[in-house]
Amino acid sequence: MILNNVLAAAGLRVGGPDAQVRALSSGASAQVYVNSRRRFAQGVVADEDVSGIVAKVIAACRGVVDPVTGAPVFAAIEPSSAFGALHLEHANAGDVYVLAPAGWAISGRFDPAVPAIVPNTVSPDARQRVSRSPAEQRFLETGGLNELSPGVHGHRPGDPRMQAIFYAMGPSVPRLRTPTASMTDVAPTVLRLLNVTPPPFMSGRAVFAPQKRAGG
Repeated sequence: MILNNVLAAAGLRVGGPDAQVRALSSGASAQVYVNSRRRFAQGVVADEDVSGIVAKVIAACRGVVDPVTGAPVFAAIEPSSAFGALHLEHANAGDVYVLAPAGWAISGRFDPAVPAIVPNTVSPDARQRVSRSPAEQRFLETGGLNELSPGVHGHRPGDPRMQAIFYAMGPSVPRLRTPTASMTDVAPTVLRLLNVTPPPFMSGRAVFAPQKRAGG
């Protein structure tokens, strides 16, 4: 899904020196920045107009629906005032955060020659079959893996559909089924295998203890 196309269709300027907004994406999530004068040296949106632009962005995103099911596409649409609860609060964060569900990816490009919703595929054969126009085929051919793949980065933690495999092998690794691990557990586990004490600021935990070798 091409988020900047969605914003342009809602009447917002997304390109050129007078752009009002721009969406920057990473897989299933994206942040929309209002090109405001208070944040950017070349900003064009007056401070008093920022809230109105944010409201337009949110309304445009809420209006995007799955063409097959009719269900809303975005699993989350949040203004910057809610970023603290999402652990997204940062000086460089955008003004609106959006999250797509599993199976969807968000493109940060802007291409008015193609629809806002395009097929997710990295297969050359599939591109030719599903493309509805030469412009759409070119868009798919020039896309990145984290933009057009069925499985992408950028999802919020906690969705079991996005869990990956965690496994380890080696002379000190015990033969067992580990509990569910977090990305923050990988480093403490490796340090424990190396018999190194994790620093106090490190989050996560070792998911298993090293297995003692025979005679050790």
